[in-house]
Amino acid sequence: MTPVADRAGDSSRYRIEHVTRFVYSEPVRRCTMSLCLQPLQASGQRLMDFSVKTTPPARLTTETDPFGNTRHILTLHESHDLLEVVSTSEVETAPPTALPERLEADAWDDVRAMGADPNWWDFTGPSPVARPSPIRF
Repeated sequence: MTPVADRAGDSSRYRIEHVTRFVYSEPVRRCTMSLCLQPLQASGQRLMDFSVKTTPPARLTTETDPFGNTRHILTLHESHDLLEVVSTSEVETAPPTALPERLEADAWDDVRAMGADPNWWDFTGPSPVARPSPIRF
């Protein structure tokens, strides 16, 4: 990750290169995989540029998951013993917003309401590493 000259006051720009190489002991005839490499365009982060290149050249299709993440589906139907995937990104990040001094009394009601929305189930339900704590008021 390389910082790029600041062009927007307090924001920062980064150029990111991600390289993955698969080296096979014997030639592979077919390959299909999901690439999760594109940075998310979200509050506080703006995607300025993104590309994916493969060696040998592969077919790439794009899809968006329920959380808004862009995935690239790679398909390669030719014999190869090496596959290299190179993604390059440029993002601009804004400074984080200040945290509030305190939350309103009904803030937990908002969090509980999110648990009814399927888009937030993975983040609001218990898991093996995060269990509900006793309610104390």
